Amino acid sequence: MQKVRSTLRLALNSAVSRGRLAYNPAEGIDHPALRTTKRPKRRFFTPEELRAILQGVDEPNAGDTLPDHQFACLIHLLAHSGLRIGEALALQWKDVDFSTGAVRVTATLVMTDGAAVRGDPKTAAGRRTMHIPEDVIGQLRVQRSTTGTVFRVNGFVFTSRTGRPQNPANILRWR
Repeated sequence: MQKVRSTLRLALNSAVSRGRLAYNPAEGIDHPALRTTKRPKRRFFTPEELRAILQGVDEPNAGDTLPDHQFACLIHLLAHSGLRIGEALALQWKDVDFSTGAVRVTATLVMTDGAAVRGDPKTAAGRRTMHIPEDVIGQLRVQRSTTGTVFRVNGFVFTSRTGRPQNPANILRWR
């Protein structure tokens, strides 16, 4: 509605400036949908909440099977790097430099026609190198050693059970 209102306002203002209209009849129109809406304030995890989340992915609850190492590794990487979920899921092993503890962000994972596809970041600033803590690099080392050769063929760090890129929409349902 705001785009329509803006276009209409420009057209009517043009008509006024050309002398076709004496005034803009839509100038005083007010509608709740036309008012700018405030985005909800972002809420970030407190240090205590983040510790509880990280502990939750590392330690199984009563009745759980062994914790899913790949999921825990992803959550630790996200928590300690600030990567977006699509950036983390687009990581390939060639983007991880174990010797320097750095991860190169070169792509993001997006869903196209129901398939996860590696695409360019939205901006040039999205391409960056990030240093991550040694314990997360250690988890990535374990992740690489436990990932079978079949699953490393496509080079993705985080894969589905079939070795394909993980669907970002499935992350919340992973466990």
